[in-house]
Amino acid sequence: MPKIVNHETYREELLEKGFDLFANKGYTITMRELASGLKVSTGTLYHYFTGKEDMFRQTMEHIAEKHVGNINNQIQEEWSVEDRARTLFLYVTMNESYFKSIIFLLIEYHKQNNGTDPDKIISGVANLIRKILQDQLKLKSESEAVTLLSFFVGHILQKVLDPMGSVYPLQGLELLKIFTAIR
Repeated sequence: MPKIVNHETYREELLEKGFDLFANKGYTITMRELASGLKVSTGTLYHYFTGKEDMFRQTMEHIAEKHVGNINNQIQEEWSVEDRARTLFLYVTMNESYFKSIIFLLIEYHKQNNGTDPDKIISGVANLIRKILQDQLKLKSESEAVTLLSFFVGHILQKVLDPMGSVYPLQGLELLKIFTAIR
């Protein structure tokens, strides 16, 4: 009897494991290397994805949506903005290496594409993150969400450059106080 496969679940497994391969090998990884690392045939990968770019785009979207879902599950509707922010900052801190991998992959993708974002992968991930920031922290403008996203990215890069120089949760709460005060 043939094996019954839930194609959506299997595709998501490929995306999860594929992220680790992209993070370890970088965007220059080939479909053959991805297939080998995933222990599947290249034909299997081409069944689910049109090519490396498609797999990368779907991987980044899947990872971003997964984290958005995780954040949404941790934040309660009745919480204050400060409690929401504290939970969000803690989540980013607890998953910092994961977010660092995402940032570095997106930078490498941008570099490999001569400073462009032809498939709108970077802008898609950024828009999703800005939306969660705006919704969860009840920000009044998109520019506030852009500022917070810049803070998150800056914090992660700061920790790479100077691991002892960042007191992220405290800095994040100070930034939130500034937003609250100017409203």
